[in-house]
Amino acid sequence: MLDHIEFLKFTLSLIKNEGFLSLFNGLPSAMILAIVQNGCFFCMQKFFTLSYQNMAINVRGNSLIISFLAAVITSIMINPVSVINTKMTMEHV
Repeated sequence: MLDHIEFLKFTLSLIKNEGFLSLFNGLPSAMILAIVQNGCFFCMQKFFTLSYQNMAINVRGNSLIISFLAAVITSIMINPVSVINTKMTMEHV
């Protein structure tokens, strides 16, 4: 409960000192990152779906396995971009 109160105090202090729009300072880079991440995920999912179809593997839970693999590969590919984004954002604070 204490963490929630501290978060609320910090948020109100930020709005008071820097204005409401300061809550959205990192939005453009976050949106670009989300677009790239979602695009990468769906491309990987399509790639693994076509690969499974070409191998003629019919396993129960195919879509779960495909989604898992796509999410893992996407996380590995996007993590460096996320680290760079965070460091660039922190430099401008």
